[in-house]
Amino acid sequence: MFKAMKLLLQDAPVWATAGSDALVTASPLTSRGRARILIADDNTVIRYGVKQLISQETGLEVVGEALNGEDAVALARSLRPDIVIMDVRMPLMDGIEATSLITEEWPETLVVGFSSSYEHNIKAKMLKAGAVDFLEKGESGTQLVAMLHRLWSERG
Repeated sequence: MFKAMKLLLQDAPVWATAGSDALVTASPLTSRGRARILIADDNTVIRYGVKQLISQETGLEVVGEALNGEDAVALARSLRPDIVIMDVRMPLMDGIEATSLITEEWPETLVVGFSSSYEHNIKAKMLKAGAVDFLEKGESGTQLVAMLHRLWSERG
């Protein structure tokens, strides 16, 4: 399974900062009418699963993937996604700091906190950093997709 995922990831165009493996799957500011989504998570299996789930949805498109908070900020700068699905615990820069930087520089970008952390105030920290919503990784994919559609439709 991991070999197949590696081959799939190798086919995507690569955009890198400081030797990272962040992936770009679309050019900046394309695909109007669809929510352009950046997935930021250091877990390859989680990123792959979320990307596959979103790829089946009309109106949603994954435009990039980041493996850490630094890459998430850099990709937000270059891709200008509509929505960022942001893991909280990542190397180099955590999702809380990355969320704060992204929402400060691009307030129109919606960030959704995404974590398996059971820290009791992690949701509050993400919301304080500027996330518009929060979902635990243990929730169903249906809930994530419904949240993304809701956020996109509310945006107007």
